[in-house]
Amino acid sequence: MHDHVGFGYCRSTNTYKLVKIARGSKKGKQHVKVYTLGDRSGWRDKPEITYEVSGSGVFANGAVHWVINKRSPTNCDIVAFDLAEESFRPIPPPPCHPKSFHDVNLGCCEANIYMCHPYTKKKEDKMDIWVFEKKNMNNCGSNSLEESMWIRRFSGKREKSFLTRSLSRTESEILIWQNRVLTCYDPKTSKKIWCIDAQGSVSEAIPHMHSFVSLKDFREERVDHVVVPEIPVYSF
Repeated sequence: MHDHVGFGYCRSTNTYKLVKIARGSKKGKQHVKVYTLGDRSGWRDKPEITYEVSGSGVFANGAVHWVINKRSPTNCDIVAFDLAEESFRPIPPPPCHPKSFHDVNLGCCEANIYMCHPYTKKKEDKMDIWVFEKKNMNNCGSNSLEESMWIRRFSGKREKSFLTRSLSRTESEILIWQNRVLTCYDPKTSKKIWCIDAQGSVSEAIPHMHSFVSLKDFREERVDHVVVPEIPVYSF
């Protein structure tokens, strides 16, 4: 079993934290550790959890999110680790209720968690993109789950057997990375506006967020101990 790592920013303490989930000391248990950049206290142990997560953690709205591995005995499908409270909380699944979470892709787009839900309808491979958004955008500072809801923001064709990422979204455009192709769609009509074929050996694409923050500002000299390995990315 590989470690599952997530990284995010805690606004209340103005700190950056790494969260690592690994196999625990007992069967069926997963060990949780937290590392705060710059506090020089190293990895701190948190209470073990009784379910398995899948993939890397996705940060949004003050928490790191994971998809739950459905082989584990649990009633929730998505879980979030609150960086301020340093504890887990369940996130309600979208109304689509996917049959399997192995092919579901969780990500962050425009500061909100999204889920790409692949399915087949009338022998046609399709996908929906659901976004967990604030009901009242005037209260964006709150992280209360009761103030958020899943909204389907896109529905279109899907390349079979390929995971899909939503890289950015506006009222008039949505960028989607699928099968090494970057495509811009009209979210209202699902019509293609333009596309770019990455070709080559590109294996991943992620949205870029510019930051002036440096590990040196936190006096993190041994950065190889706190940074996850790099993966090939395509720069847009």
